[in-house]
Amino acid sequence: MLAVIVGLQTPQTVLRCEPLQAKSTPRRVYPRPPIVAPPGYAPRTVASLEIPLIATDGVYYVQVTWDEYARDRLPTEIRFTLQTKNDRKIVFRYETGDHVKNILAPEGDSVVVTVSETGSAIMVRAFRLDADKVTLVLEQGTKFPPEFVSGGILLHAGWVPIGDRCCTAEKTEIWTWTGKKYKLASTVPYGKGYEALAKLPPSAWK
Repeated sequence: MLAVIVGLQTPQTVLRCEPLQAKSTPRRVYPRPPIVAPPGYAPRTVASLEIPLIATDGVYYVQVTWDEYARDRLPTEIRFTLQTKNDRKIVFRYETGDHVKNILAPEGDSVVVTVSETGSAIMVRAFRLDADKVTLVLEQGTKFPPEFVSGGILLHAGWVPIGDRCCTAEKTEIWTWTGKKYKLASTVPYGKGYEALAKLPPSAWK
């Protein structure tokens, strides 16, 4: 005989899920000891320049130092010290993280130019010299070494691949010195810089 059970319900088991509370042990952080310069340490001088001022009796001493133990400031310092007949004082300081590779005075006693390596580019900075102050008047980056000419700087910009070899510049910027600042006088295709420079009107230097 076949028996059929109707209406039989199987009791259901109810599961209660509660979020688990993460229990982690806090990490102990051990502070690094500060980097302290050894006794007698002084920042290393990497470049220096002496520029007598024609219009006065003063002399600018430009010194570039590198401090590998610098903590609260950038490691490279460009310092301008003015020496006069009766006084000697630091007129201007400029800090940067770049490595200054060259320092020059391309326009006599009116301006100092530094060329630095930043790791991925070259930085060109120009500082105008006055009788009592120094002013940053140019700060331009480039992938290629700058070219200095009488009365100006050629900076190459852009990036053009050449086959399997690296690359070349796309254009040349002609920056002229007005006596107070460098100004962008013209931009020409790469390789035409000197030709364009010779054709600039006198107003390009004013």
